[in-house]
Amino acid sequence: MCDHLQRTSRVSCRKDLEKAVEEYAFLPFFHQEGFVSLEDLAAREIWFTEQEGPWEWKGTLAREQKCVYGKFARGGAVFVAKDIFPLLVRIRRDGYDFEGMWEDGLLSRTAGDIMRFVEKNGPALAKHIRKALGSPKDFDKELIHLQMLTFLVHDDFVYDLDRHGKPYGWGNALLDTPEHFYGEAYVNSAENLLEEQALERICKRMGADAPEILAVLTGKGTGRKRR
Repeated sequence: MCDHLQRTSRVSCRKDLEKAVEEYAFLPFFHQEGFVSLEDLAAREIWFTEQEGPWEWKGTLAREQKCVYGKFARGGAVFVAKDIFPLLVRIRRDGYDFEGMWEDGLLSRTAGDIMRFVEKNGPALAKHIRKALGSPKDFDKELIHLQMLTFLVHDDFVYDLDRHGKPYGWGNALLDTPEHFYGEAYVNSAENLLEEQALERICKRMGADAPEILAVLTGKGTGRKRR
């Protein structure tokens, strides 16, 4: 049984990680300047063992909708508490949906192709999307960009199987739109807030508003560029 997680304690099991996400609200997987991360909290001995650890827990928490998981901080992966994700959507999308951003020329052709593939085919593995699109050179960059804009999230991670039927490797990201996975009403529940109000609520929830935190939350550098 895991003890209740305190701000100074370390993550040693999946339940600890769930509590850490609720505690910190915006928890990067790896160290990010200005933030507490899973890397900072996790006990050293749980990283590379034959037992399930952080690599597997991220998929389980996403699949069970315990949080929202994706690359939301400087292109790095983050566990986001469900109560603040709609606020992040309000901030990152700046009032746009995908179609509006596409029509205004603010997404690249590859980003548009990725989104249309996911919307047409439902949750899709990143490697399958890449292959279907002909492996464009900017695929990885645009896949991260769409997550930074909150248009894509991770539903789960699917592992390849060896000839004995045992999973191996790092796991293949299963990507989806948050509207499909969590529901449109939830995703858009903060759309009537001003960006400043949404940012203030996230900072209050996190108990922090340092400049580097504000820069990450607002997604500065996500780089919406016209085609």
